[in-house]
Amino acid sequence: MSLPRSAPGRARPFPARWAAPLLAAGLATAVAGPAQAADTLPAGFTNLVEFGGWTAADGFTPMFTPTLASDGNLYGVTQYGGNSYYYGGIVYRIDRKGRRTTLHNFAGGYEGANPEGGLAEGPGGLLYGSTYSDGAGCGLLYRLAKDGSGFEILHTMMRSEGCNLTGRVLPAPDGSVYATAMNGGADGGGAVLRWRADSGVTVLHSFASPPTVVAAPDGRNPFGGVRFDGANTLVGTTVNGGQDNVGTVFRYSLATGAYRILAHASASGPNHPYSAVVRHPQTGDLWGTFVAGGAAGGGAVWRIPVRGPQQGQLIIAHEFAGPTSFDGFQPTAEVTMGPNGLVLGTTQLGGLDVGTIFSLQADGSGYTQLLKFDGVDGTGQFPFSGLVWRPRTGSVIGTTTAGGAHGAGTVFEFVLPR
Repeated sequence: MSLPRSAPGRARPFPARWAAPLLAAGLATAVAGPAQAADTLPAGFTNLVEFGGWTAADGFTPMFTPTLASDGNLYGVTQYGGNSYYYGGIVYRIDRKGRRTTLHNFAGGYEGANPEGGLAEGPGGLLYGSTYSDGAGCGLLYRLAKDGSGFEILHTMMRSEGCNLTGRVLPAPDGSVYATAMNGGADGGGAVLRWRADSGVTVLHSFASPPTVVAAPDGRNPFGGVRFDGANTLVGTTVNGGQDNVGTVFRYSLATGAYRILAHASASGPNHPYSAVVRHPQTGDLWGTFVAGGAAGGGAVWRIPVRGPQQGQLIIAHEFAGPTSFDGFQPTAEVTMGPNGLVLGTTQLGGLDVGTIFSLQADGSGYTQLLKFDGVDGTGQFPFSGLVWRPRTGSVIGTTTAGGAHGAGTVFEFVLPR
């Protein structure tokens, strides 16, 4: 699939290659330009970085949630920019004083291009990530130190293993790294992978490719990566496939190799999960988002309770009202667990048309819209990523893919209302 091409000063709220379910639902949106003259920022809101983008010296389009590492600094990636412009991307650090440093420029070619999914801190404090493209055409796994030194390609993907790595990689204490490929694999519909230093990449599960309900009953095109659900179990989602070909939630046992569908998205309800799956630390329920579908086509936040009369069922916690209201629209990222069991998230559209921040209680009640992004008041546009909870400041940190002073995206911090 071709990479999106936008004129300088303009950025898409999401790459064209991810837009198929949104286009099918009539949800694709126009590109957005740089912010106009900024009004006063909302209370508690700060732009930590406004990417200068559209030059070889800077990154642009920070699509993915930054990582708050053990040293207290933030680490993240931009999908484009750096030395190779559209066919590159950068790794950046934001220290406690808000100073940004570019740690690595992706050069394309054998080194990879277009890092997606952000970064994850692994054993020894190293940062692990992946790229969507290049290498041998299907992306690669990499790691580097927090000062940017020691950049190392761990594995260059072959299409037979999996192609186009998306979602945050998952480093394990034993040195293994788990990841998902959106395409490729033995059956063409993507794969769940494990990398080890002594054995390279092992395909744990391949998803079917043909876009039919019958051909892909176990799902296809995993996007959000996998997370641990206990020591020997992974959980994740697929954007497509399943009973209605609109996505699944799955579980994979590392102990037995058993793959099981936990839930099928419905063509008559919210569907197409792009997000990772997150377990609530208090209730144990699994949480995620659907980017499309539902009565207004705006997607939803869902949970799967682990106890009670609804145990094991996929429950819609909040269905978004769509673009004609001031509610959010199209949540693409995973939710984040905040203070006192609060569930926090973003929508890339809705509110004032360019995204929102919202919260829910642990039982799925109490939906509250905390912030409407404006794009004119300096808050940026299109928060595709999720949020990072920073306890010491009582704030959340995230990114917008466009807007800011130069129209190339922002990293922001927002202190939660008390």
